[in-house]
Amino acid sequence: GGGGGGGALAALRQHPQFMQMVALVQQNPQLLQPLLAEIGQHQPALLQLINNNQEEFMQLLQQPVSPEAMGGANNPLAAAIAAAGGGGGGGG
Repeated sequence: GGGGGGGALAALRQHPQFMQMVALVQQNPQLLQPLLAEIGQHQPALLQLINNNQEEFMQLLQQPVSPEAMGGANNPLAAAIAAAGGGGGGGG
C-alpha cells in the first residue's frame, strides 16, 4: 500500500540541497553520475531510493527548479544557478 504523496521522491522536492543538485544536473548533465556517486557515499539510503524510482527521478530532473525550492534567494548556490540559467535581472 502506502498513501500517495506525489510519489516516492516527493519528499526530495522539499529538500533544498537535493533541488540544488537537480538544477546543477540540468545545467551540466555530465555531473549526474559523480553526484550520484557522492550521494551513495554519504547517503546510501537516498541513493537506494533514487535507484528504486529511476523513472520518477528522471521526471524530477526534467522539471524546472525554482530558487525557492533551493532554499530561496539567500542561498548563494541557488542564486548562482538562477543567474546561470538567465533567470531575470538582478537587483539594484
